[in-house]
Amino acid sequence: MKKDTTTISFLSISIAYTIGLLFFAISETVKNGRVDDFGVIIFWSAIFELIAWAIFLIYPLKKLNHKSSLFNPIIFPLITTIYFLAVFTLMIGWAFFVGQYYIVFGVAAVVGYSFGLIYVILIKSERFHKFIHAKTFNRLIVLYPFVFLFCFLWVFPKITPSLAFRFMPDEIQREIVGNIIPKFKVGDDFEDLQKSLPGYFDHIENGSGNIAVQSEEGFSFVIQIKNNKIIRLEHSKKENADFTIHTKLNQ
Repeated sequence: MKKDTTTISFLSISIAYTIGLLFFAISETVKNGRVDDFGVIIFWSAIFELIAWAIFLIYPLKKLNHKSSLFNPIIFPLITTIYFLAVFTLMIGWAFFVGQYYIVFGVAAVVGYSFGLIYVILIKSERFHKFIHAKTFNRLIVLYPFVFLFCFLWVFPKITPSLAFRFMPDEIQREIVGNIIPKFKVGDDFEDLQKSLPGYFDHIENGSGNIAVQSEEGFSFVIQIKNNKIIRLEHSKKENADFTIHTKLNQ
């Protein structure tokens, strides 16, 4: 059983990391309507999880007696939750106290509990032990984080861009905007555009307003709304496109 702890712990922390990211994304979306700098968060949190796994999990798990009563689906997840919070606070969590950004401790708790539950279930499964001894499994397990990121950052926004929009990093959000805006034209209902890009036009109130996005590289556009109708819509992928708003809607 102990010889499989490294493989199973890596898979468990990878899945727990995925759950933690989803918890963070949903929490931030509910609170703020979107997730800011999610690409940066995904990258650095992955580095942090990998370091924490290598330093604080591999060796202790090899030393523990996995036949003890400690390893059951009720006790072990609670212990790992406390352990993850302590490790997170020691490594970097203390810095978030200054900015009172406490959501990260909730994420650490979710990751810790998820890890403990997944690990104890897999380590106790004889069928899973037989499965991981397959020649290709140890190679494929390393690909799990990349498969998740590919599905989340590429497949998800391609299949359901409107649903994925709030949860995407800024770069992918800009790509979605560049794909959605050209599908609309002057005279269309603004409400339909809002539903296609949820949260993007929240600053436009009472069905009237405007927004101009100028990009030196990529997609630029200008849109003006009056009485919940699109009265002006221009867009271009050319560099330095000029979409200045020269008039006010109430004039």
